[in-house]
Amino acid sequence: MNSVNSLEHDTPGDLLKNEEKWFKYLSVKNLVAICIASIPGLALFFILRGFGHPLIGVLIWVLFGLAAYLLTTIILPPETYAYTGGGQYLYVVLIRKIYRRLTRQTYIKNLDLFTTKKEEEEG
Repeated sequence: MNSVNSLEHDTPGDLLKNEEKWFKYLSVKNLVAICIASIPGLALFFILRGFGHPLIGVLIWVLFGLAAYLLTTIILPPETYAYTGGGQYLYVVLIRKIYRRLTRQTYIKNLDLFTTKKEEEEG
């Protein structure tokens, strides 16, 4: 009879190194974006499956996930887009452009901190 100890083996050292490679291509931010984008894709899949077109639903679901992954992965090159968001992720630039279109205001980071300091100094 074989004992349990004879079936145990050491894990190879390369196994843990591969985990670092996966996190290089799929970060937590990417995973969260894919999960959020998969919710409407999953809803469309169930709707289209009810109409008898599950393959189209899967395709739309995959496209939503791929778009979310690409938006959180692509960084605009600073030398090409120096004045329009170079060096930032594509989703940040798009959110700022949408914010600008909706509110017709310029986005300035930490503007409320500077305005409250000036009001305190004047008052």
